[in-house]
Amino acid sequence: MKRRTPKGVWALRGVTVAVALVALLVVGSVAYSAYEDYSALRSGLASGNRPIAGTALYDQATGAETVSINVTVSNRGLYPLNVTISCSSSSPDVQCQTGGGVVPPGQQQVVRFEMTVSDVQQFLASGNHQVNGTVDLALEPFAELSVGVNFTGLIQVPGGP
Repeated sequence: MKRRTPKGVWALRGVTVAVALVALLVVGSVAYSAYEDYSALRSGLASGNRPIAGTALYDQATGAETVSINVTVSNRGLYPLNVTISCSSSSPDVQCQTGGGVVPPGQQQVVRFEMTVSDVQQFLASGNHQVNGTVDLALEPFAELSVGVNFTGLIQVPGGP
């Protein structure tokens, strides 16, 4: 004698298939969005249109230096891209102004980061301080990538080594 499968089991199978399809679509769209954002960055670097521009202004009177970095971020993906650039240092001479913003899909935005060293000569003479930077990229609300960067090399005295 054959047993009949209860209606509740068929309903659960349908829900399982629906959840699996939704999960597959979400993972696929996040992967596509990440690929498009990576492609935009890569093509920007390869084309000669540098998405990163910076300036360093040295004030001879005070010995202070301000390093400004502007990063043009293109979002060709499907989800908002949250970009944050920050830094930290063990030296009291270094002050960082965190830059960041949310770039909507299909748009471009400039993220500005600024670092000020109040006494460059003293900072470089000590030789034991570092400026550690962090670049955070997040495909909201699914994935985040955090990259550590050493910003110490950006600090130099004009005319020095």
